[in-house]
Amino acid sequence: MWGYQRHFQISVKLAAQSLFKALDPHFEVEVFLLGLVREDAAAKPGNNPICLEPEECGFEPEAFASVRADTEHFLAVSPDRNVICWEPSHQRSNDRRMLDNAQKEAVLKAIANRHLYAKGEFYFSGFMPVADYDVGVVLILKHKHHRLHYQLPQVYADERFKVPASLTESSVEIFLRFCRKSLHVPHPENADDWDGPETDAILRKAGSRVMEAPVFASGGIQGLYGLFDSCNYISSLTYESSTSSGEMLITKSGHPNIQPTLILSKPIDLSHHRAIRKLLEISRAGDAILTDGDSVTGFGKMVGNYDQTQADLLTVRFIGHHKWELQHAEHKLMRVTFGRPSLPLPPLNEYRFTEDSERILKSTKPEKIKKLFALAEAACQQRHGTVLVITPEAAPEAKRLASQSTGIVPVEVTPELLQSITAIDGAVLLDTDGVCHAIGVILDGEALEFGNPARGARYNSSLRYCANMEKLGKQCLVVVVSEDGSAEWIPDLLPRQSRRELKEKEAELDIILKLEEFPITRSSRLLSWLSDHRFYLSNGTCEKANRVEEIRSRVLAEKRAISINYKNFEPHPGLSDDYLKE
Repeated sequence: MWGYQRHFQISVKLAAQSLFKALDPHFEVEVFLLGLVREDAAAKPGNNPICLEPEECGFEPEAFASVRADTEHFLAVSPDRNVICWEPSHQRSNDRRMLDNAQKEAVLKAIANRHLYAKGEFYFSGFMPVADYDVGVVLILKHKHHRLHYQLPQVYADERFKVPASLTESSVEIFLRFCRKSLHVPHPENADDWDGPETDAILRKAGSRVMEAPVFASGGIQGLYGLFDSCNYISSLTYESSTSSGEMLITKSGHPNIQPTLILSKPIDLSHHRAIRKLLEISRAGDAILTDGDSVTGFGKMVGNYDQTQADLLTVRFIGHHKWELQHAEHKLMRVTFGRPSLPLPPLNEYRFTEDSERILKSTKPEKIKKLFALAEAACQQRHGTVLVITPEAAPEAKRLASQSTGIVPVEVTPELLQSITAIDGAVLLDTDGVCHAIGVILDGEALEFGNPARGARYNSSLRYCANMEKLGKQCLVVVVSEDGSAEWIPDLLPRQSRRELKEKEAELDIILKLEEFPITRSSRLLSWLSDHRFYLSNGTCEKANRVEEIRSRVLAEKRAISINYKNFEPHPGLSDDYLKE
C-alpha cells in the first residue's frame, strides 16, 4: 500500500495496547490495517485488490472482497439517504457520515462472516486515502478472562451526536478517530506512526464524553461539556480539612424515583465549585445533591422501584481526595482518580482465583474455594492492606511460627470476623476450610533471585514464604492486599493451554515443511501464534518452528521484504502437565 505501512501498524498497535491495558490490564489488543485499492489505480502493476498488514492477522484478503458492494447496499438502505440539506456544506457532511457508516458496517459484516477469533469485539476506523488505497484500522479487543464491562442500556442522543454508553466505547471511538487523523495529512504516503495524544489525555477525553450521557438524560444541556471537570475540581477541594465525600444524583426535575427533601430557593451553577463542595457536607449526612448536570437544585433521595432500562438516573459518588465514581443503580461505570478515568475493576478476579486455586490447593472442593474467595474479597476492604496465607499445612505452620505470630484457638472465619483480625500487622494463617490458626504472622523464607525491589516488604516476604513452601513440596496460596485496595495472589500461574490445539499447531508445522512452495502468510501467522505461546511448546515443536522460521527468513530476504524475525524457540524448563488441558 505504501512504504511505511508496517511502521504505522506497529505504532498503532503499541498505542492501542497502552490505552486499553490502562483501562483493564486483562484486555488483549490486536490491530491490523485493511486496504482496498481504488478503482482508478486497480490496473497499476503490483497493486493487489486487497491488502492486510500484517498478513498474519488471522484473515485472508478474500474475506473483504465484498466490502465495496456491501457499502453500496448499506448506503441504499440508510435512513438518511433521502435527507436534503439547503446548505451545500451540510449536505457534504451528511453524505460523508452516511458513507463512513456504510463502510464500517460493510467491514464489520465481512469480519463477522469470516473471522477466525473465538472471542473478541471488532471495531473499524473507517477509510482514509493513502497512495492508491483506501486504508482503515481494525481494532480487536478480547478479555483474557471473558469479563464484560457494564454499559448503559440506553443513551439519550440522536445518531448525529453519538453518546458513548461506557468508558470502553468512548475510548475506542476517540482512539479510532485519531487513527484516521494520523492518515489525514497532506502526504499520507509518508505517514509512519500514530499521531494521537498520550494515553492519559485520551482517557480524560473519554471520561468527559461518558459524562455526556447523564447530562443528555437529564436535559441539562448547558452543562454538557463541564460536568467531568466540575466533578474533578469538587473532589479536589476540602472543607474544614475533610476530604470530599457524598453523593450527587443527576436526573431531570420531577423524576418519579426522586423524593426531594430540601429545595434551594435559587439553583447554584455546578461551575461554582466551592459552593457545591460546601453543599456536599450536607450530602454526607444522607440525602444526595440533586442536579441536572448544569445546576444544583436541592437535596433528595431515591425512592420506589427504579426502571434501570431507562438509564435516566445516575449517581456521582465522591469517595475521597481527588476520587469519585459514576454509577448507574448498583453498577459502576467509571472511577476517576486525580482526573484519570479507569474501569472500576474488582480487586480480585473470581474466574482466575478459582482456576488457580484448583491447581495450587489440590483436592480442595469447589464450595471451599468459593468460601476462600469470599474471605479474600473481604480482606480487600482492609484499609491498611493485609496478607492471607492459605495452606492445608496451616496447623503445623502455626506451631512452627508461634514465636513470630499471635496464636489463637482455631476458629472458622467469616468475612465479618476477617475485618477484625486483619486490622493488625502480619499475615492471617488459614487452612483450606477457612479455619484461622494464627494472626499477626511474620512470614519467613530465604532471599530470592526473582524478588521485586520495586515492591514493598509485604509482597516480597509473601513471595519468599510461598517459594519456600513450594520448595518443601507444600501447597500454599498467598493473597496480598495493598493499601490502595488492589490485590493479587502468589503464585500467579499462567493459564492452561489445550493439548489438542498444540497438536494442531505442530501438525501445521509438519505440513508447511513438506510443501514445495513455501507459504509466507500461513507460516507467519503460525509463528506469531507460537511466539505468543512459547511457554507451552515441546522440544519437538520448537525444533520444527525454528526450521520454519529459518526458511521464512531466507525467502523474505530474497524478496527484500520487511518482516518480523522471531527469536529462537526453546522449551521452557517450567512447563509441566499442570499447565496443559484436554
